[in-house]
Amino acid sequence: MESFYPRYIEAFYEAHPALRAAPFDNQIEALVLDGFSALHNIAPYLSTVGYEAHLIIGNAWPAQRAWLRENGFPAPSPDRMLHEVVRRQVDALAPDILYCSDAATFDSAFIRSLRRRPRLVVGWHAAKIPVGTDWSEFDLILSGLAGVRDAAKRLGVRAAEPYMPGFPEWIASTVADVPETCDLVFPGSYTRAYHAPRNLLVNRIAEAAEERGFSCALHLGGDLDDLPPSARRRLQPQVFGLAMQRVLKSGRIVFDARGDYSSLTGDGRVMNLAGNETSNMRLFEATGGGAFLLTEHHDNLASFFQPGRDIETFTDVNDLIEKIEHYLANPEARRAIARNGQRRCLEEHGMAQRIHEFDAILRRHLSSRSPARKPAVPEPLAAQSAQTAAAPPSAPVLEHRGYSVIDRAQAQTLSARPDEAWSRPEVCNAQEQAFRDLLAGMRAGAARSDLTVAAQAVEAAGLWSPTLLEVGCGSGYYAEVFDHLLPGRVRYAGIDRSTPMIALACQHRPGRSFAVANATRLPYGNGSMDIVFNGVSLMHTMDYEAAIAEARRVARRFVVFHTVPVLARRPTTWLRKSGYGAPMAEVILNEGELRALLVRHGLLIRRIWRSIPYDLADVLDEPTPTKTYLCEVVEPVNPARPLLLNIGCGERFHDDWVNMDVMPYSYAVLAHDAAAGLPFLDGTFDAVYHSHVLEHLSPAAVPAFLRECRRVLKPGGTLRIAVPDLEAACRAYLGTLAACDAGEEGAAARHDWMIAELVDQLARHTSGGRIAHFLERCPVQALDFIRHRIGSDAEALLSDGTVEQEAEPAGAEDPTEIGRFRLSGEVHRWMYDRLSLRRCLEQAGFVGCRPMAASESAIPGFALYHLETTPSGTAHKPDSLFMEAVRE
Repeated sequence: MESFYPRYIEAFYEAHPALRAAPFDNQIEALVLDGFSALHNIAPYLSTVGYEAHLIIGNAWPAQRAWLRENGFPAPSPDRMLHEVVRRQVDALAPDILYCSDAATFDSAFIRSLRRRPRLVVGWHAAKIPVGTDWSEFDLILSGLAGVRDAAKRLGVRAAEPYMPGFPEWIASTVADVPETCDLVFPGSYTRAYHAPRNLLVNRIAEAAEERGFSCALHLGGDLDDLPPSARRRLQPQVFGLAMQRVLKSGRIVFDARGDYSSLTGDGRVMNLAGNETSNMRLFEATGGGAFLLTEHHDNLASFFQPGRDIETFTDVNDLIEKIEHYLANPEARRAIARNGQRRCLEEHGMAQRIHEFDAILRRHLSSRSPARKPAVPEPLAAQSAQTAAAPPSAPVLEHRGYSVIDRAQAQTLSARPDEAWSRPEVCNAQEQAFRDLLAGMRAGAARSDLTVAAQAVEAAGLWSPTLLEVGCGSGYYAEVFDHLLPGRVRYAGIDRSTPMIALACQHRPGRSFAVANATRLPYGNGSMDIVFNGVSLMHTMDYEAAIAEARRVARRFVVFHTVPVLARRPTTWLRKSGYGAPMAEVILNEGELRALLVRHGLLIRRIWRSIPYDLADVLDEPTPTKTYLCEVVEPVNPARPLLLNIGCGERFHDDWVNMDVMPYSYAVLAHDAAAGLPFLDGTFDAVYHSHVLEHLSPAAVPAFLRECRRVLKPGGTLRIAVPDLEAACRAYLGTLAACDAGEEGAAARHDWMIAELVDQLARHTSGGRIAHFLERCPVQALDFIRHRIGSDAEALLSDGTVEQEAEPAGAEDPTEIGRFRLSGEVHRWMYDRLSLRRCLEQAGFVGCRPMAASESAIPGFALYHLETTPSGTAHKPDSLFMEAVRE
């Protein structure tokens, strides 16, 4: 939700009068393409990271009236128009996330007026805060100003984070050919209330232009009666959007200075919310378009641009005038700074980069806000691809030979020997030389994929200039990787257990902090490093759980486990090999076990990348892809907390659980087909849960699957199952049959639905089947009955009582196509009642089988996860049979 400047809205429709009669979507598209508030307008880019996004411009009155007409609503009275129409729009969309860049106009009073509160309410603010503002209904306020973030917390928001909007890259190409025609330009506001200090600077620039003969164009709006004669003579029409971007590009110098951010506190005091910071959008509008920016100095500028290299700054009015004259007289220096500024803006502050930072913030807070969540990614392809796609070919550093499988005790003995490989200077020198060649290739523009992935993982953490501890740093070569790929943005330190390695690190990379230390006993305090980066060393740490726990302890925000080779089916396996000419031990982790350890130690996977190939299929009989995991520190470690497994979690899962699905909807979900067995050690979990999974397995496959569930449970652990309830469905069907015999109104439609519910998912041979055809009717018949039967699933299928159904695909009657569909996983292979389900469980070795209510469970705190119930306590799937059993 946005509000645009009223003067811009007027000017836009004056220039495009025919748009007033255009459809709502066409008007919004035209406004977006005109470029006003382009840095704040993130909606068009959210689809690239998996969101369905809609944009509301609350005070674009012609567009809002078009929406009312198209949706059959009368226009509210003018005094209620703004909030009433936007409220109706938000209610119609029923979004998971509401992002409001005008959080002062649409504060908590507006949020409370909504029919359904979004799961996450986020606002942006970087200006004065009006007296009486209430943000108690907001989950998060974003701002580039620390003072605004602090004030937001006093006004009731649950959290506040630093964030700056991003520059849309398409604008740069749009204005690329605009020539420089004016020495200095300034488009902006000139008001008494908000810009008094800046007005004085504008006036002085105008006077200097007259005195010293440089051209100056002031595209101003506001209290123009206050302009002195010198400024009035340089006054130009106010400009917005792309027109403003062209004006910026036309200036040899773009002037910028901040407005006044003084606000009244609740007790009547005046507080400067900005302090000595700035969050002006002009920083990015000017640099992104390729203009030379001259702005007043603020303490936080260096976190965006380097003064003297990317932009130029002034400290007072005399310095301002001197800098104007200097850079007008030195065009090459001016153009070099403009080029540097544009390059840095597009690389670090462009929308392509910022959208991922925005996405990470939303996912983090969506996870913490909702007990159980359906992620914002509507399609699981990205998360699945990151876990299963083939990595690009990449030559290894050095051939490793002579692999043989050993047991854990042998691996620990080999690793602990005084003469083990990493204690030998010749091995350390060989690895340093190999990586020196790789680093040379990187500096030549041909970085190997694992080096690039390491930088991507650190960058995706979204922290500016984080402290980073590399565990298992070797000779410190990743310090050079970060220097080159993330220049000036990582404060690096490294530890390694090998004394010769650390000696090489100090020799070749002086000035860095290196120390000899063990990954399982880090000599750092709790939360003392922003990021702990385990650099390709987890596979060389025999006590890998201790290393994970230590990394989690020392990390304040994130842990990266880089280039970890993993197994999908085989248990964690220890190997002996010859590497760099010496025997050494390594461990190849089962990914299921690794996931369980990460959950146990309070680490949530946020992203996964594929790294370089390390395929040991010839040795281990299955591929061993390497993956890099970016994990966020999410909560204190509680050793007593039960370890829980959710199989076939689909879109509904909780981050406290180990979640698994054949088609993962999140990086936090392990991609694995449960029918192939469970990739976990015996007795790992305190509870195992699966909802509406069993009916998709053939009856012949069910016994083995349930025995796998029993195997991974601890003795005394609980298995919870939800399946469609055959008994309840039959009773409902017989009830509709009796109602039809009695001539009850609407009974025939209820009967038709129950026939479809009982038969369709067993018999269908195209996606959606007869249920989709039933819901395609407009209006849907027996709608209340359907909602009563299938609960929140109905809301996913229905939109105002209608559903769109794709035409039946060509070849749908072809036996081969039917067979492929029947094996796709959508169809039900069997149905269960309480007797047949209990029999299956008892045959698999479970005891204490009993039906449960949706919110009732022997699993500690199960109801609080809301995996089976909505926050109001109603069942997500009321047609379910819930049953629990115990492993003896």
